[in-house]
Amino acid sequence: MEITDRSFDLSQTVNHTLSIRFIPDGFCFIVFNRRHKKILHFAEFTEKGRDPKQLLKETAAGNAILKSPFEEIFCVWDTPQYTLLPSAVFDEENRERYWKLNFGESDTQHLSFFSDRLKLPDVINIYAVPVEFVVFLKEIFPSIQFINQQSIQIIDSLFENKKENNSQVYLQVHRDFFDALVLQKGKIILANSYLFQSKDEFLYFSINLFEQLRLDPYATEIILSGEIDEKDEKTASLRRYIQTVDFKGIAADVSGLNLKKLLHPERYINLFNLPSCVL
Repeated sequence: MEITDRSFDLSQTVNHTLSIRFIPDGFCFIVFNRRHKKILHFAEFTEKGRDPKQLLKETAAGNAILKSPFEEIFCVWDTPQYTLLPSAVFDEENRERYWKLNFGESDTQHLSFFSDRLKLPDVINIYAVPVEFVVFLKEIFPSIQFINQQSIQIIDSLFENKKENNSQVYLQVHRDFFDALVLQKGKIILANSYLFQSKDEFLYFSINLFEQLRLDPYATEIILSGEIDEKDEKTASLRRYIQTVDFKGIAADVSGLNLKKLLHPERYINLFNLPSCVL
């Protein structure tokens, strides 16, 4: 699947950004024009049962866009193991130590540690990427930069929530975990991830958020994105308990492409919103 804006000029990629994200059975990417805040190209490559890394390597070798030079290149890294820390107490040399405080003293030699500085809430998001992925991606894209999926959701959602009087719950769903973000009047009340294996577990953790934080299910909206859509049983289950369940849209300042061609645009929201949230 590929969608291209009429204004896209392959010879001008040095003035644009490339953003890549791994998805189940493959990867997808967008080309973004920063000057006009416009998505110029979207592509998705999937093959059931294939290693996404190998698929990207083979595709990049023969794809004219992926072989082109870009102003900047980003990779959205999806992981449930991230931790937020106030900027005032953050020391870059201690990223690994901060991460271990939350996720244990296991062997971390196979991990590389990264941090995203989120200026609006003035926090640092610390996360890890397997060394093999870092080495692999830098062989293809030497200047690639990593950004955690929750960082994008936080920055974009804070802009949205500033206009709201009521609390909002953002649930970003992945194959076996989801990111929860609870905002109230432009402030982070909770940012966490939850592992789940079934619809019932997903529902339990979601509703438990409302009970723990004493959120009103009639006044507090849930906004979904990721590996979930209108026909998903998880969506129907939430609507039995929460009055308003909606889906997250593309950032207001991002334009371009007829994304109605996509069957499930909600699964790519982080990728589409990344350019307007670059840290």
